[in-house]
Amino acid sequence: MKRTRGIIPPSNRDAIESWLDVLVSMLNLPNSQRDQVRDELEDHLRSRVDDLLIMGKSEPDAIQAAIHELGETAELAKLISSASRTRTPFRRFAMNATFFVLAGSIMTASISMMMPTSTHNATNTTITLSEEAAPIAAAAPDPFEAFTIDVRNATFGELFDEIEAHADRPLIIHWDMLEQFGFSSDTPINIDSNPINAELVFTILAERTEQVFYNSMAAFKRPDRIEIGNRDQFDRRTTVKRIYDLSVFTQPSPPSTSNSGQTSSVFSPRTQHTVQRVMDLMQSHVSSRDWTPNGGSLATSSVLNSTLVVTAPERMHEEIRVLLEELKAQHESQQREQHTQSREALDRIRAEYEVAKQKYLEKSNDYGRIELQGKQIEQRIIQGELSGPDFEKAKAQLGDLELMLKELRIELQEQERRYESLQALLISAESEQLRAGLN
Repeated sequence: MKRTRGIIPPSNRDAIESWLDVLVSMLNLPNSQRDQVRDELEDHLRSRVDDLLIMGKSEPDAIQAAIHELGETAELAKLISSASRTRTPFRRFAMNATFFVLAGSIMTASISMMMPTSTHNATNTTITLSEEAAPIAAAAPDPFEAFTIDVRNATFGELFDEIEAHADRPLIIHWDMLEQFGFSSDTPINIDSNPINAELVFTILAERTEQVFYNSMAAFKRPDRIEIGNRDQFDRRTTVKRIYDLSVFTQPSPPSTSNSGQTSSVFSPRTQHTVQRVMDLMQSHVSSRDWTPNGGSLATSSVLNSTLVVTAPERMHEEIRVLLEELKAQHESQQREQHTQSREALDRIRAEYEVAKQKYLEKSNDYGRIELQGKQIEQRIIQGELSGPDFEKAKAQLGDLELMLKELRIELQEQERRYESLQALLISAESEQLRAGLN
């Protein structure tokens, strides 16, 4: 079935249809197989046109570029006709020939951006080489780095012969696995580059097969042999269970006492949310399609408090380890920053509290001193110690003191409220800092 991925094709016969007419006429195939080739090529071409339209090209330019990426029409017709004469089902070879030509120019142009820098940092869709836990001795030459090959004209059989000639271990080729991708010993590698390192050849082949089959060609290196087959088979062979400690992300709630008198700690909702986010990130960024919650069948995970249990292939465990280390480093950095900010905030609160406390004490002393002075004057008046002008003067002075006390009482109440508020805030901040320090 032809795909347009949402792009409506022109109503008139466009350049794609004209080019397909020419190509199909050059195929040395029965008519039924020509129709299959035409459908496959048109499907891939129109998909490529959609990609180029999204990138900003006009429709005529996108069609021209997509056709140009396929290369010479005669060479493509020759490749497809040759593929049909193998014993592998025709549809598989039609797809294989198509993606070889489509991906050949695209992947060669963009390989510097897409190739993983190391096998441990492979993307979640492509695994080029799988390493066992026991590393190969450093002195042993890597057969994939030891030579270059003229891949423009080489076949798979010639590539493997070169690897075997340079390898220090037996080479096992699982042709039954490679046939799933349409590869046989005489299938052309068809990478437009001369010469090229064998490691890069495997990277490109893995990317190509992953794009079409959601599986990839892979090399499984062990100290006693090298096996070449498909990634899924090697994944199932190396699936193991690992336990990861997530305690760095946890923060228990205060201990609670049950009816039986037993004390236990449970993890706070915030901690449970953080642990769940860690699991979500792991299942999104480490071979996402291989997790059972995402519809896969290779990897499962479960968590109990701060313990994460994962059953997955070795290659995924290495990516999980790297991801958790990065998340841990980021989490610890955030924690340090939060603790620094908390300490700075605590210092500010403590300084403001000391100022408020001093002002409150000063106002309280002033109020007590004036209140005592007024009581002394009042006592002298009551006891009749004053008469005449002294009596009138004392009464006036007593009135002034009462006004002063009234104003001071208002100021003292304000200072008391601020002092008590900052005191409560300081106690809370110190308690939070203490809990953070203990955790």
